[in-house]
Formats: sequence, C-alpha cells, structure tokens
Amino acid sequence: QGEQRPRGGPSVPSSPPRAMGRARGLVGRLAALLPLRGHTGPGRPPRSAGGQPGLAAVRYQGAVAAAADAALAGFRVQVTDRCMYSHTLRFGAGTPFRTGCTAVVHAGLHGPALGPDGVLADIELVRRLLRKVLAGYDHRDLDTLPEFAGAGNTTVEVVARAVHRALLAGLREHCRQVQAAGEPGASPGKVTRIEVLINESDVASAGYYEEDPDGLLME
Repeated sequence: QGEQRPRGGPSVPSSPPRAMGRARGLVGRLAALLPLRGHTGPGRPPRSAGGQPGLAAVRYQGAVAAAADAALAGFRVQVTDRCMYSHTLRFGAGTPFRTGCTAVVHAGLHGPALGPDGVLADIELVRRLLRKVLAGYDHRDLDTLPEFAGAGNTTVEVVARAVHRALLAGLREHCRQVQAAGEPGASPGKVTRIEVLINESDVASAGYYEEDPDGLLME
C-alpha cells in the first residue's frame, strides 16, 4: 500500500523539536533589538487582527534572522609558534617536581570589521611579535624569570596569560606608532577578542583570552 497522506495535500516532515526550540529562543533573545511597528512584547512578533501571523510577522522574523547572522559573523587571524621551557610545579600538599614543556602556541585575533587594507591584522606583524615574546621563554627555566616571581605555579594557563599580555602590549604599541605616523592604510581592523592557546601535548591544551566589544587595540 502507498503512504497514507492527510487530506488536503502532501505530508510535510516536521522540524526536530530541539532545533525549533533553539530557533525560537534565538528569536526571543534578539527581539528587543528590533523595535518594529506592531510589536506586541519581548520576543513576540506582531499578529494580524485575526490573531494569526501576518506580513508584519514574516518581516519581523526575517529581520531577526538577519540580525542573528550579523551578530555571529566575523573575521579571524591566527599564527602559531613554539618554545621549550622548564619549571617547577607543586599541587596542593604534594612534593614539588621539575618538568619541561614543548609548548605549541596559537595566537588568534577575532573581530567584526576589517581595516582599510582589507585585513583584520597584519599577520606578519602578529607572527613577529609572537616570536619575540616566546624568545624570552625559549630554553629557559621559568622559575628564574622576574615576571613569574611570586606567581606560584607557572601552569600552561599562567604562561598563556603572560604571552597574551606581552602580545597585546606589542600590538597596542604598533597601533600608537601607526596613528602617530598618520598611516591609515596600516591600521588594523576592529579586533574585539584575542586568545592565546597553548598545546602542551597532542591531547591537552589550555589558554587565556580577553574580549571587548569596543575593541582591544586602541586604548
């Protein structure tokens, strides 16, 4: 026997309930950003006189979807380098132990807008700055470095934060020099998030990030 269809037309597969729930939740969260005529409350599209979604509701939901796409869009630049270091670690009341790490370091810059030259950041500049930062740790004992004095364990998280701070300082200094020289073409885009991720092995990593919707590079 053929497939039984309801009277009035072919059957239409329903959307997965979980996906529909996520979609409705996204519409509700973004509704407050779209003050449209006929809006009847937070997260509720306008309805026609008969109580059914009309043309205004369709436009409303389309605008919400467009806003969601814009909110999720962005650019990313990433560079990778590595260094080797040794240090002493102690966890809780355990015995301190010496260990070493070959750290593969990824520095990622994220942002919603490109600069005048169509790039988020000069990738070669970011690569040079990361190499300069890691050169200070390469083949060194972190316990002897003044920047880690009194910091406790120089875990991967702590090292990632130190790399991030030095990298961000270098990027900000570059931006100050560009502004002072009046070279708008060399300006970066709007970088709103910088993340440093360190792979301490092929199966484990930790990192540090900072995020500012107003931009991180211009103080």
